[in-house]
Amino acid sequence: SDVTGIIGFNYTSTASNDSVVVTGINSLWTNSGAITVGSSGPLSSLTISNGGMVRSASAIIGSSSSSSNNTLLITGTNSVLNTTSLTVGNSGGGTLTVANGGAVTGATNIILGSLASSVGTINIGADGGTDSAGTVSTPVITVGAGRGTVNFNQTNSATFTNQFQRGTNVVINQLGSGM
Repeated sequence: SDVTGIIGFNYTSTASNDSVVVTGINSLWTNSGAITVGSSGPLSSLTISNGGMVRSASAIIGSSSSSSNNTLLITGTNSVLNTTSLTVGNSGGGTLTVANGGAVTGATNIILGSLASSVGTINIGADGGTDSAGTVSTPVITVGAGRGTVNFNQTNSATFTNQFQRGTNVVINQLGSGM
């Protein structure tokens, strides 16, 4: 168990193309603090797959203004991110993709595009529309001062019961063949 986990951070320059994969049943990464994907650079990623689990008090994808195109992919049955707070695009850019039975659990709120000029995207099913849906369990999704997008890319039906607190810059797309 760690206090914090940062993927994509470098004290002297921007970090990029950093990745962590948590895959397989009984694979677990636990933090008592935050997990950040893309702290100070672009193209960092966290993949949770094939029954892997990540537990963290909070998670941020795209933390600073220099962090863009950072991704968190949760795919496969019993693959889970369990966190009480999730921000997708804090000051930078981030994408959360939940597909093929993967899940986000425990979040009391998910924030998309928190600060001005930030970009946050949620994909239900992977981009391209060839995957089944995953589950995002949170009572509220809030779009902040930045931009937020939710893409329904799944091939099967998906139920989305979250309350949406929409900012002025939110887009919801049905891109997959599912309903």
